Amino acid sequence: MFEPAWSKRTVEDDPGAPFFNDTTKYVVSGTLTNATWRNSKIIGPYDPDAIRSLKEEVDGDLYVSGSGTLVRATLEDGLVDGLHLFVFPVTRGSGPRLFPEDAAPGKLSLAACESTRTVWSTWPTGRSGERGLSMPEERSGPRVLLRSEQSEGQVSVIDTAPVPGVGPPLHHHDFDETFYVMEGELTFRLRDEFLTAGPGELVFAPRGVPHTFANLSDAPARQLIVCTPAGFERYFACMAAEREGVEPPEWALRPIPEVIRVGPPIEPEAR
Repeated sequence: MFEPAWSKRTVEDDPGAPFFNDTTKYVVSGTLTNATWRNSKIIGPYDPDAIRSLKEEVDGDLYVSGSGTLVRATLEDGLVDGLHLFVFPVTRGSGPRLFPEDAAPGKLSLAACESTRTVWSTWPTGRSGERGLSMPEERSGPRVLLRSEQSEGQVSVIDTAPVPGVGPPLHHHDFDETFYVMEGELTFRLRDEFLTAGPGELVFAPRGVPHTFANLSDAPARQLIVCTPAGFERYFACMAAEREGVEPPEWALRPIPEVIRVGPPIEPEAR
């Protein structure tokens, strides 16, 4: 997962590249026999005794990222000394759990806690879909922070800033869409349910579910839109390019997931 995204990047491309490329990486795998990413060592299938030996041999910390399966296994075997958790205060929907329902009781103590408003920071740019949407103007952007080519098609992230007024029409599509509000207040519609979300709150729209949003306040707003799988970020990239009077990037000209309109935008009196 990390190798395709980071192995060819340099510090000029991203300040975090040296950390991923130069740090020694220990790969727990029952299928891989050859490590192609530099500074990688395959230690074989998961074996708690092998992890214990590795902890004793390594001078410093061992950090696990991107594998909930490995984290859950090491937790169960008492091999985890600390957890760094990024927690959204509001979650709608379901997904994999860090702690399974049948996990043995354990005791944790809070070592530190920090509030943040932004979790991603890289800026490329923002096309209109086939049956797509008519999006309202924004005070800036939209900005594509993560696109399909950078995540093996798994996820895309877009920073948008809806101005006060009417939002896109009620619509649905064949990908999940998550909205994380960072500034202001936005009104969402999921099927026939209306709800508002403010800074630090998250709204999840599963694939196939009619939904939309609007900034019905008099103040600016800002949100991160996360699409899984990726692809719809191309729509936003082409939209941004059109507003700036420039050609869209080549990656944005690939096919855009179909969006089907099923109703009007949210009007203030509809809530």
